[in-house]
Amino acid sequence: MGYGAHLTVINNSTRDIQLFIEGIECMYDNNEYGSNLSIFNGAQVAAGQAFPAPGGQFIEAVASGRCFFTTSTFQLGVGGVGSVTFADASQSWSVSENTNPGTLLVSIQNGEQATITVVYEG
Repeated sequence: MGYGAHLTVINNSTRDIQLFIEGIECMYDNNEYGSNLSIFNGAQVAAGQAFPAPGGQFIEAVASGRCFFTTSTFQLGVGGVGSVTFADASQSWSVSENTNPGTLLVSIQNGEQATITVVYEG
């Protein structure tokens, strides 16, 4: 097992948004070990709402076997806005790319379990 995080997306705009997930590498998914990154793929987030609420969705990197020497990554996209690519290396989540940093604001708190919050300010 690897390093986990609770991921939340907050829509601080006046319009609904659709999320998508791409580029999954070395991540548990589909409730394997409680990690469910795919819940974000195709999710609609209403204006002024958070997804999922409350507390975010648990996600976890795979840090063993074929992934022992591989950085865990995934890309969270907001339709028509941009995307953020996240990476976990040595139990520390970070942003490796943000295509729209002025509108997609990211907060990462690494600890025993990380907290990742993406805020859309459209």
